[in-house]
Amino acid sequence: MCFESFLTHYLDSNQDQLTEHSLPTLDELKKDYIAYLLELTNHDTLAVADILHLPPKALCYTLNQYNFLI
Repeated sequence: MCFESFLTHYLDSNQDQLTEHSLPTLDELKKDYIAYLLELTNHDTLAVADILHLPPKALCYTLNQYNFLI
C-alpha cells in the first residue's frame, strides 16, 4: 500500500478522534506507516526497505530511532 492510500485509510479510521488541534505529526505518521509495513510484510525489513526505497542500513537506523524491536 502506498503512503497516500495509507494516509487516507489512517485519517478515515481515526476521523472521530481527530480535530484540527490533534492531527498526527509527520513523524507520528512515518512511525505508524513503518509499523504497518512491518506487519504487512511479516517483519521482513528488506521488503520494507525496498517498499520505502531505502538502503537497509537507513531503515535499521530509522527502526532504532523509533525504538522498534526487530
